[in-house]
Amino acid sequence: MEEARLTLSIISAILNHMAAPSSPTIGAVHFNLDDLKVNLVGSPHVDVDPEDDPTFGVILERIRNLLNQRRIKATFFTIGRNLRSLKSCEAIQALSNEGHEIANHSTTHPYDLRRLSTDAIREEIVFFNKLCEECNLPRAVGFTAPGWNIDKKILKILIENGYKYDCSIFPSFFKGLASIYLWFFSGMQPHLWMIGGGEMLRPFTKRNSYLYQTKEGSIRLFPFPCTTFFRIPIYHTMFLMLRSPSLLKIVLKRFQATGRSLLYLFHPLDFLDPENDFKHNKSLINTLPRGNVPFKERMHLAELALDFIAANYHTDTLANIADRLHAETTTRENVPTKGMRPV
Repeated sequence: MEEARLTLSIISAILNHMAAPSSPTIGAVHFNLDDLKVNLVGSPHVDVDPEDDPTFGVILERIRNLLNQRRIKATFFTIGRNLRSLKSCEAIQALSNEGHEIANHSTTHPYDLRRLSTDAIREEIVFFNKLCEECNLPRAVGFTAPGWNIDKKILKILIENGYKYDCSIFPSFFKGLASIYLWFFSGMQPHLWMIGGGEMLRPFTKRNSYLYQTKEGSIRLFPFPCTTFFRIPIYHTMFLMLRSPSLLKIVLKRFQATGRSLLYLFHPLDFLDPENDFKHNKSLINTLPRGNVPFKERMHLAELALDFIAANYHTDTLANIADRLHAETTTRENVPTKGMRPV
């Protein structure tokens, strides 16, 4: 009897080992740390004092607390101009000191980045790390373009400057709809018409990460996560606009079932308290996108997403994930390692 039980225990252990994944699916939480000036692109006449911008005050503190409670190390794509402010610089330093990654979201956030001259694009990218140095921050190795407005020219400049990865590829036809939405929201400003696109944007490009290679070198591209059918983009701001926790849970569970890694994007306004975050100018709420969503509803949706990610993914910064994939590519000569799920 004892031998039979022992045999069954051994068989059960073997089956459990065979059924279990060799490693948890990799996930990443990242933020496009847009300031109020970016979000008020549709109201260029509104002048905002940086000290009245809650992005680098109560909102960022709120985000830090949520991440720390779940032991999530995130990546923050930061606009360089904000590092000139002592308040913003200290807030970003605190993130870096806690192990979060600070990455490049350009110096001034020009939505029409790929339409600029090569020298102007290079300045937007290169000057960011000069500001990081002044703010005592590590050199950024990751980039995401404003409005996901990327092309081969920008990628070439990133490679020349030693960047490891980019998060600007939006493999969905929804990018066109998003561009039209931004154009209308911005008051139909001519320079913002169809800001997206570029040579690298194709509705049916690869959904897993891949190396983009040139004669000068290579850079890993992390495309936006999309659903299997219809390629609907998966990012938090969209769920907040739809105001549907049930849809969020359904989409995240179905995406998890694919075994692919989830790179989940937030924006600071996803954590805004409309009633209390603007002490000096509450009228700004009416000019902000999604400004009418109550704080309790925002936090419930954010906690729902973060709890799901923390429970079902092994989270890391995008720089660390890029390093790991680079090591696997080097040792396996582009053959994926068994222990690594598709990214």
